[in-house]
Amino acid sequence: MRNHSDRFKPENFDQNCLLAKKLYGFARDVKNCSLESLALSWILAISEKTDFHGIPVVCKILPIPSGSTKEKIEKNLGNLVELTREDLDQIDRICKENPVKGFRYNEAHEALCFA
Repeated sequence: MRNHSDRFKPENFDQNCLLAKKLYGFARDVKNCSLESLALSWILAISEKTDFHGIPVVCKILPIPSGSTKEKIEKNLGNLVELTREDLDQIDRICKENPVKGFRYNEAHEALCFA
């Protein structure tokens, strides 16, 4: 599947890894959690938030983590962190400074996405 995704092509991969590394560093150094726990915490932090990136009210979001073992799921859910407005702003800055390169799938498939 990765061979068909623009984000994993050599010309995009290194740039996209940089974003992942920056977010990993924030999770580890600032919030003392895993990147997976940061992602789940972010979902919870924006759930039902008002005026978020032009969205008047974000709908209720319940994170449903996947995992190959029960232990992985418990580790990620057991290490959720509180994200402040400043934390959310810092995550936004990291994402803006390191934009994702490449389509989610590829250009041909992207044309079929309607949502």
